[in-house]
Amino acid sequence: MPNISLWFDQVPDQLKYPKLSQAAAADVVVVGAGLAGILTAYQLAKAGKKVIVLEQNHVATGDSGFTTAFVSRVLDADIPQLAQRYGLPKLKAIYLTYADAQQQLFDIVQREQIDCDFKMDPSQWYCTPADWAVIQQLDPKAKWVENYIQFEHEGSFHIRKFILGLLNTTVGKQIKIFEETVVTAITPDAKKVLVTTSEGKVVAKQVVVASGLPACFPELHSLFETQLTYVIAARYPGAAPIPDGQFWDSTTPYHYWRKTDANTIMLGGEDRASSAPQPTASPYDALTAWLHQRFPGAATVTHTWSGSLFETEDGLPYALPHPQHSQQVFVACGLSGNGMVGSAVAAQLLSGYVLGAIPEHAKLFTLQRTGKKLPKPKVPGELKAWLKWLLRVVLVVAYATALVMPAMIFFQARGGTGFLADLDNQTISSLLFPLVGLYAFTLVWAQFVLGSAMWLWRKVFSWIEPFHRTQGLFALLFAFLHPTMIAYGYGLELYISRDYVAPEMQLYLYLGYFQLLLMVCTVITALLRKKSFMKKIWRYVHFANYAVFASVWIHSWFLGSDVRFSNLKYLWIGYAVTAVLTVGLRLYDRFRPGEKVIASGAWVKAATIAQVQPGKAYLATIGTKQLAMFNFNGKYYAMDNLCTHAGGPLCQGSLSGSTVECPWHSSTFDITTGAVIDGPARRPQRSYPTKVEGDVIFIQN
Repeated sequence: MPNISLWFDQVPDQLKYPKLSQAAAADVVVVGAGLAGILTAYQLAKAGKKVIVLEQNHVATGDSGFTTAFVSRVLDADIPQLAQRYGLPKLKAIYLTYADAQQQLFDIVQREQIDCDFKMDPSQWYCTPADWAVIQQLDPKAKWVENYIQFEHEGSFHIRKFILGLLNTTVGKQIKIFEETVVTAITPDAKKVLVTTSEGKVVAKQVVVASGLPACFPELHSLFETQLTYVIAARYPGAAPIPDGQFWDSTTPYHYWRKTDANTIMLGGEDRASSAPQPTASPYDALTAWLHQRFPGAATVTHTWSGSLFETEDGLPYALPHPQHSQQVFVACGLSGNGMVGSAVAAQLLSGYVLGAIPEHAKLFTLQRTGKKLPKPKVPGELKAWLKWLLRVVLVVAYATALVMPAMIFFQARGGTGFLADLDNQTISSLLFPLVGLYAFTLVWAQFVLGSAMWLWRKVFSWIEPFHRTQGLFALLFAFLHPTMIAYGYGLELYISRDYVAPEMQLYLYLGYFQLLLMVCTVITALLRKKSFMKKIWRYVHFANYAVFASVWIHSWFLGSDVRFSNLKYLWIGYAVTAVLTVGLRLYDRFRPGEKVIASGAWVKAATIAQVQPGKAYLATIGTKQLAMFNFNGKYYAMDNLCTHAGGPLCQGSLSGSTVECPWHSSTFDITTGAVIDGPARRPQRSYPTKVEGDVIFIQN
C-alpha cells in the first residue's frame, strides 16, 4: 500500500519548474510553494509585484500535499477557551477573518474557473453544548442539531489541482517559480534582503516565509509545537455510507472525515506530538478499526499517509512581520489543523503587509495576541555591541594611521616634496620607489592582519571579505610597481646586474623576488577559489602569506634605509607586534571552545559507541549541525537529521534494517548512503564518512 496521499494519484509529483541556477532579483521572494506561499504570491502578483517563489522540493508536495483539504471557516481550537481568554469581540473578529478568507478561496476557484473538484457542502462538528453557546454568537449561519453543529456554506477541493490550477491562470503565470532550490540563509540589510540558496542568490526588497517550518529563523520555532496526524482512504464496493459534507468530532483522540468521491471516505486523526514516543499500535490500524465500527461495510483501505501540524498554544496561527526585520521579512507559521483557510488568512495578512495595506484585525495574528516574546536570535560567537563598536574604531584608526604615516615620515625626512621639483620622470622614479615599497609592505601587513583574524573581523564589518580580496590586488599591484620603478629609474641594465645594491645586501634582494612569486600564487588561488579544482587547496596555498609577510618585513627592514633610520622603525615594529597578535587570535579561534565553523574535511568527534545502539537513531550535535547516527550490522553511519522534504527529524523516525522513515510524511532513506528509497522526498540526505578510534565515533565534515 502506498504511504502517500491520494492527491498524488490524480496529479503525480514531478518537477514542473526549473532550479535556480544563477543570481536573480525580484520585488518579493516567497519561500515555500504550498498553499500559503502560492496564495500570497498570487495576491502580490495580482497587485503588480515581481514575485519569485523558492521551493526546496516541488510545488504542493509539502504539508499542503498531505492535507485532507477541509475548506472550513471553523477554528481548529478550543473555542470556549478562546472566548474566555480573549473575549467575544476579539474572537468574533478572528472568526470573521476566517470566514472572509474562506469566501475569498471560493471566489478564486469560481472566478479563475479552476478545475479542482470543488464542492460546497455543509459541515458538521460533533461537540458539546458549551461549544454551541459560543458558536451561535459567532456564526449566524450555524445551527444546533441534536449533538452536532451544522455549518452551511462550507467546501472542499483537490488541493494539488487547486494550487497547480492557480499557477496556470493569467496572474499565476506571472510568478517565477524555482523548485529543488533550498534556501540556506535570509539576510536583511538596510536596503534589501539577500536570499541565499543551494544554487544561487536572490536579491529582493522583501521576503515572505510561508514554508510551515521557518528554518532560517529558528527563534520562531518557540511559537509552535509539531504534531503528527494520520490519514487513511478507504473505498467501499458501493456508495460510501456518509452524506456529502465535512465532519469532525471533539473526542480524544479526535477524528475528521469526508468523502473524496462517491465510494471513498478519507478519515484522519489519532494525532500525537512529534516528540512523543512512537505508538506501539499503528495509528492506521486504529483509524481502520474506528472506520469499520462507525461506518460498517466491506471497505478496503487504499492509502495511508501522515502529515505534520504546527500547533500554537491557543490553536490560532501567526502571520506577522519578523520582530527584528519588521519592514522586510514577513512570516506565516503555526497554521494548525485548519490549514486551508488558515493559509488564505495568512495570504491576506502577509500580502497586506508587503503592499502597505495592513488588514483590519492584523494584530490578532501577531505576538500582541498572546503577549509572547521571541528569544533574541542566537548568533554563534556574536560580539556585544560595545565591543563591536570599539573594534571598528580601533581597526579604522589603525588602518588610517598605516596609510598616512609612511608618506608623512618619508617626505618629512626629505624636507617635504620640494626635492622632486624640476626633475625628470626617470629621476623621480628613482627617488620615489622606496615610498612605493613602503606602501607595498603596508598593504601586505593589512592583508596579514585581516586574513589571520578574519573570523573576528567578519563580526565587525559585513563587507570585510570583499574588501580583503580587493586590497590583495592592490598589494600585488604595489609589489610589482616597486621593482618596475627601480628598473625605470636606474635603467634596465643596472637593474638586471643588481649593482645598485651592495653585494652583502643582495640576499635581501633575492628575498624580494621570492616574496613577489609567493604573492602571485596566493592572489591567483584566492581569485580562483570557487573553481572545482581549487576549492580544497586554495586555503593551504593561502597560508604562504605568512612567509610573504616575514620575508617582506626582513626585506624592507634591511634594504629600506628609511625604515631603520627614521621613525618608520616604530611603525615597522608595530606591524610585527600586531601580526603576532593576530596569529594569536587565529590560534585562539582554532582551539577555543564553543560553536564555530568546522573546516570542510575535518574529522570531528560525534558520539561514543555506547550512544549509538543498533535499531535506534542517535541525534548528534556538531556546532550548529544536527546529525542522525545509526549502528547497522556493527558499522556506523551518519546523515543530516532534517529530512530534505520538509525538515522532519529523522532521529525520531522508525528504523527497518538499513532504512529510516521520516516521521512527518514517511519519506524513506538508506541510512548507509542517504539515498531516497521512497518519496515524497526527492533529494538525498547528505551523508558523512565515519571512523572509530577506541570508543569514539568521528565524522568527516
